[in-house]
Amino acid sequence: MGSRSRGFTLVELMITVTLIAILALTLMPLLSGFVGGTEVQVGMNGMVDFLQRARVQASLTGRAHQVRLERASFNGLLKLDRSGSASCCCAGQPGDPFLPSNGGAVDVDVFDPIPVSPGLVIKDVDPNEIYASGRGICFTPDGRVLDPATLLPFESSRFGAGMVAFDLAEHQVEYGAGYRGATGASSVANPGRAWSLLLGYNGLARWEAKR
Repeated sequence: MGSRSRGFTLVELMITVTLIAILALTLMPLLSGFVGGTEVQVGMNGMVDFLQRARVQASLTGRAHQVRLERASFNGLLKLDRSGSASCCCAGQPGDPFLPSNGGAVDVDVFDPIPVSPGLVIKDVDPNEIYASGRGICFTPDGRVLDPATLLPFESSRFGAGMVAFDLAEHQVEYGAGYRGATGASSVANPGRAWSLLLGYNGLARWEAKR
């Protein structure tokens, strides 16, 4: 006896659609977390690349480069300046080689996390005088990372001599009104989603889970 096929009845079709909808709702938080995590990793890798690019540019051009942290948005961003010479000295002084009047160039490159990772927030930097004073992190042509105010290595309070540590976190993201970024001062950091981006005296950078 041959078998005969039949189409779905309306009831069977409704049951199938309902089961698919339930499955989608169940998986959505997991998928959202995965996508969000991937975006943050892309953002952190982009930040590492930006710092490494400053190191490479200093080596290739024979001119010091500095990276500054700015708070143009809640997410924060990094700006790259190029010195008029191989020297970092003396930041904020009339002879500051990063000033255009001394052959330097400011804002030659920018790393803004919002376009690639809107939830990634650069919360702070250690030592905090880097941000508080507005001075940068200097990359010399010979591969060192120095404080342009002292021409000495930085010293992180948590990671020791020669280290600069950026505190990073993933925050909730606000969509709408053309804005896609962390929601500002009222934003809530996602639990357990915090990292340190470490920059060594040799100019090499990496990120790791925050201690």
